Amino acid sequence: MNLTELTSAILAESLRTDLTSQIPLFVERAEEMIARELRASEMLASRDLAQSDLVVTTVAGVYKLPTDWLEDRVVRIGTQVLRKISSEAIYRVPTGVPQAYAVAALVAPAATAGLRMTIVGSPALTDKVTLDYYARPAALVLGTDSNRLITAHPGLYIDSALFYLYRYTQDLELAQGALDSWLHARDTLNEQAGRLVGGGESLIRYNLGHARVAGGF
Repeated sequence: MNLTELTSAILAESLRTDLTSQIPLFVERAEEMIARELRASEMLASRDLAQSDLVVTTVAGVYKLPTDWLEDRVVRIGTQVLRKISSEAIYRVPTGVPQAYAVAALVAPAATAGLRMTIVGSPALTDKVTLDYYARPAALVLGTDSNRLITAHPGLYIDSALFYLYRYTQDLELAQGALDSWLHARDTLNEQAGRLVGGGESLIRYNLGHARVAGGF
């Protein structure tokens, strides 16, 4: 399925052709929700980090994360799997042979601020560092745009976009139905990915009850 086909499916299921101009917004919000909560096997990616990925290209150990990074899965130097630690624990791990890594925000200098991955120890510039991670699915912008996730699970995009459409129109019963369908698919796919690679199950739940809506939902 591509964006044009997704748009047609949303309009066909909602019977709201008067909202055609709003569909890009609903799709964008659906993509945000998918990136925030879903960790499906179709989102898995792997990348060998190069010297150009270093925050300072002449100093080993602190890497810029890929622009599509959502969550790290495994970090390896060669065949050695590193354990993940908190950013606060970096300074409590002895230096020497690299054995752990942490993901944290680098706030200075401003030109390189953002999330960074730090390998604890003394990695060499020539070390092969491999990052296995969950990647944000490619955004749907043009009519022909598609990605692995929507090809395998088009209902995820349809249900999440319908949720935002019905919330926009204040059809709360229909919004809850679309959301329930999306949550079921999310939980199933997260559990499948968890069995495949470990973890990945989200516990976030939603409810469209009046109290939630009144509270700013």
